[in-house]
This record gives sequence, structure tokens and C-alpha cells, in this order.
Amino acid sequence: MPFNAAEAANYGTYVNNVYAMYNNGKGGLTPGQIGMAGYTVHSYVIMSDFLPWKSMPEFYGVIATSNTTAESILVMRGTIGWTEWFDNMHPGMVPFNHAPGDVEAGFNQIYETIKVVPQGWSPTAPAALSLVPGATFAEQVANAIATHRRVTVAAATVTETLTIAGHSLGSALLTLYVVENVAKGLLKTPLVYLFASPRVGDATFVNTYNTMTGVTTWRIANKNDLVTLVPPEDWGFRDVNTLVPVDDTGKVKDTPTCHHAMTTYMFLLNPAVFNPGDCAP
Repeated sequence: MPFNAAEAANYGTYVNNVYAMYNNGKGGLTPGQIGMAGYTVHSYVIMSDFLPWKSMPEFYGVIATSNTTAESILVMRGTIGWTEWFDNMHPGMVPFNHAPGDVEAGFNQIYETIKVVPQGWSPTAPAALSLVPGATFAEQVANAIATHRRVTVAAATVTETLTIAGHSLGSALLTLYVVENVAKGLLKTPLVYLFASPRVGDATFVNTYNTMTGVTTWRIANKNDLVTLVPPEDWGFRDVNTLVPVDDTGKVKDTPTCHHAMTTYMFLLNPAVFNPGDCAP
């Protein structure tokens, strides 16, 4: 399947919508309502950052199901702000619980906190923090889609396809999700867009990812985006395939924030439709 830049940019709009939902809801667990064109949003992705000044989980993404096809989308934002971003990255690697290989310790710690909750749930009711108490993230996603379709999880594995799009930390966590989901045979994930992803795991983990069948991954990395260069390869980290390089040199403001912004990636992929917004030089 060849890379389609315009299609990738369009899926990037859903990631941008998740950022807007978070910002419009002033953070926390009550995101502002923004639609995903052609899809019905039915579930939220909630997780914990493990930051000293945050004691509650936060809204990070959505699961939405197409109104006309058997496709669903799982979309996740990154963290807000550079200090928060780097606080999510911890030295060292740990074994990934769901497939062979070691992964970055901070990403793994956050991944194990992720909950899938129905849209409209109450943050004052802790018992509602999961559709399937005790289930892993991949299991919760499969159940959420099956519940929305009113079919069994087993039927969902046959009829559903799941397109994935994430930015920054969201890309890192979705990389872990794809491996767990495929290892457990839960949902078909034929298309994965990883915008501005850091490196996630060691050579064994990356080999596990790259040799999965039925999955096409496009890892879109801006030449000037520092996040795509960490953690360093000298620490044993490797990149998953397949790289789509982009270069914003002279096209946006020369700042770390603008090099990393989701809007910059959308603009670089389809400048006829998208603009860099506040990052315009």
C-alpha cells in the first residue's frame, strides 16, 4: 500500500480534534465536544501522566466508529507542553508485558494505566473508569467497539477494521497498543499513522512490530523535530518502520514547539489544504 500524504493529513485532523477537545474542556476528564466528521465518538481514552503536580487521570483520546462502514478509529494526542513531555520519559527499558522485547519505562508505565470509558461517563464515579474492569488497553478497545456495534468481541475481530492515528506520546503509546492488539488477535489494524513519534523499544520489540502481518505503519517524522530523535539509539532504542520523512526548514518558525506541532505535520503533508497556523514564519 503506497503512502497517501493527503489521506495521512486528513487523519491528522482527527488528532488535532482531540487536542481541541482537551483544550476546550480545560483539561482534566471532561473534554469539550468536537465531532469527528463521518464518525460517531462513543468512547474516551483516559490515562495517568505520573507527574508530581497531577494526581488525576486525563483525557487523551477517542474511539469513534464510522457511520457508513465497518471502520473505527483510535486517535490519541500527545502531552501538552515540553516539561510535561520529558517528564513522561524515564531512563531505561523494561520488558513489555504483552509481546517480546523491552520498551521505554515511562511509556510502559503510562500504557498500563490506560482506561477506556464511554462518552458521557461521570468522572465522579471511579467504578465507571473501565468498560471491562481488569482488562488491558487492547482488550478494552475491542470491547468498546463491539459494545457500540452491539455484537460480540469475537464477531468484532472478523468484521471490524481499526485505523490508528497518534501524535507524540500518543504515537508511542499506540505503538505499544498495536503490538498487544496483534499479539492477542483482537482487531484488524491495517493502517497506522504515527506522527512525531519518539523511539519506543529495543531491537527485539521493533522486530516484533516490523514483522507483524496485516499492518501498514507510516511513521511520519519531521527532520527538525527533536522528539523523533529520543530516546537515543545509543541507549539501545530503535525506530519502527516505515519512515516518511518531512522537512519544515524555512516553512515554519524555527522553534522546538513549531517543529513538533501537529498542525506543522498536516501542513507539510498537504500544504494546499492546511496551514501552519501560529507557526507560520
